[in-house]
Amino acid sequence: MTSSSVPCSSLPDTGSSVATGAARAFAALAAFWLIVTIPASPASASGDTTTASPAATTATSRSGESAARSDQAAAIVGIAREKMAADHLKAVILRVTIDGQEVVTEALGESMTGVPATKDMHFRNGAVAISYVATLLLQLVDQKKVSLDDKVAKWLPDIPHADRVTLGQLAQMTSGYADYVPNPEFPKALYENPFRQWTPRELIAYGTSQPLVYEPGTNWNYAHTNYVILGLALEKITGKPMTTLLKENVLGPLNLRNTEDPQTAEIRQPVLHAFSSERREALGIPPSTRFYEESTYWNPSWTITHGAIQYTDIYDMTTTAEAIGTGQLLSPESHKAQVEPRLRGFGSPVEGCTSCFTQSIGYTYGIGVVLTGSWIMQNPMFGGYAAVEAYLPSKKIAIAVAVTFDEKAFDETGGYKNRADDLFRAIGAYLAPDDAPPVNSPTPVCAAQVCLRSAQYYALNLSGLPHGAVTVTGVSPFNQVSTGDAGRLRVLLRGGTGAAQKFNQQFVALQLSLLSASDPTRRAEQSNLLCYGINFQPVQLGTGFTLSPATTIGELLGQAREAARSGNVIDMRTIGRVMNLLNGDDPGGRCR
Repeated sequence: MTSSSVPCSSLPDTGSSVATGAARAFAALAAFWLIVTIPASPASASGDTTTASPAATTATSRSGESAARSDQAAAIVGIAREKMAADHLKAVILRVTIDGQEVVTEALGESMTGVPATKDMHFRNGAVAISYVATLLLQLVDQKKVSLDDKVAKWLPDIPHADRVTLGQLAQMTSGYADYVPNPEFPKALYENPFRQWTPRELIAYGTSQPLVYEPGTNWNYAHTNYVILGLALEKITGKPMTTLLKENVLGPLNLRNTEDPQTAEIRQPVLHAFSSERREALGIPPSTRFYEESTYWNPSWTITHGAIQYTDIYDMTTTAEAIGTGQLLSPESHKAQVEPRLRGFGSPVEGCTSCFTQSIGYTYGIGVVLTGSWIMQNPMFGGYAAVEAYLPSKKIAIAVAVTFDEKAFDETGGYKNRADDLFRAIGAYLAPDDAPPVNSPTPVCAAQVCLRSAQYYALNLSGLPHGAVTVTGVSPFNQVSTGDAGRLRVLLRGGTGAAQKFNQQFVALQLSLLSASDPTRRAEQSNLLCYGINFQPVQLGTGFTLSPATTIGELLGQAREAARSGNVIDMRTIGRVMNLLNGDDPGGRCR
């Protein structure tokens, strides 16, 4: 099984690029923004300067606001239709509010063949529930019942390393626990029987059977293991089951009547049905054979702690976005702690850890929430479903999107991308063009297809390179090579220039292209290596080319491409070091 078929329930697709056609549409749609003015009354036009009554002024203003909202709604639905066609989506349900007032709520496409999607349909919410569990923890902090610095061993002494890990580290994903999802044995068991009911202890065992990835608090990695353990700890702390805790402290106070953990794979009617090809590779089904199956009732018990494995609807998703984004259930201090981008620039890649990376403007983890630019969000994807709920505090915009996928959305391995995330970013760019969700941040290397990037996806101009088959053992074909191959490449680079490490130059050029292409404006290519913290003595990279801290990424890329064309030898170990550093993203935005 390759990494492209490993499930990934919630690691966001923060490097999603908006298609060129969509970008043009955004620019056109921006013209719909209206400046609401109060027209002169007929009397004023004829010279009468009598002031209009307050009631008339208010009515006119409301009429203008209504027209503006109507135009916004039409534009948003237009964006959704365009993305549906481009991304092969079977259904889209979306809702947008500004300052709590509805802009649009719409359902497009089909739930099943001949069954239209409707606005009241229920679907799985996955990692959205992580923000609920994190809120429970912060409420206990507000009540002085726990501290984020309390060790997990106080309540769960039998969990490995619990005496070294704090509640806060679990909540912010800095514990060092390995993620159980990429454990090779886990996806094998999951895809063999997607209806299996998993217990928290089974999931924890997969995660803790491996050593800590790093010393707690010294790095960051996305690990489902953290919130499964945290859920058990919260139950021990309060003496109540998670379902009760959530109903009493989150779902009830927020009036989320359509969000529930049924303790089974059930989803309340009406249901948005999901379909998937993601088991193709696990089942050994060749690309030449059609494979597309219903996944609606696959058991999601593996995704998070029990009691928080929920279905929801688009109305509750939007309410959640606004409530979490404004800290409705928390003290000002705890809300600040939850959404503060304290980890931005923190963390680094670790060999063997598929979700260790430097936190960036495009993706920074708070406490149970993801911070992307100025937006606060969660964006789950698993079992043929993908969704996003997001909030922009400065403009009070809440966006909720849920999508399902048509057969053409899946690649030949069964992999697919979080197109709900793409749609959210497109809508966000339209509504807040001056504070749009980032779309050009380098994507974290993740164990799931959602986090991979192919050369075709970036539409790279690689026509100048020879298009033969790449000769690196264990990596993808030329036009499918992704950042997911970077780890295997670095292993080869580390070994030097022996026979086992020989591979063709075009692969090196392609990898550099992928890293550079994450910035569609190409500003990153103008940055020198010192900007990325690469400060070493000048080295001879290849014939006639010296690499130094002053070398720009564009120059490095050009030299690699030239070497690929001419067959010149490149210093592979130096290239590997540069790639390793660049793959972590730009710390603190200094390079842009």
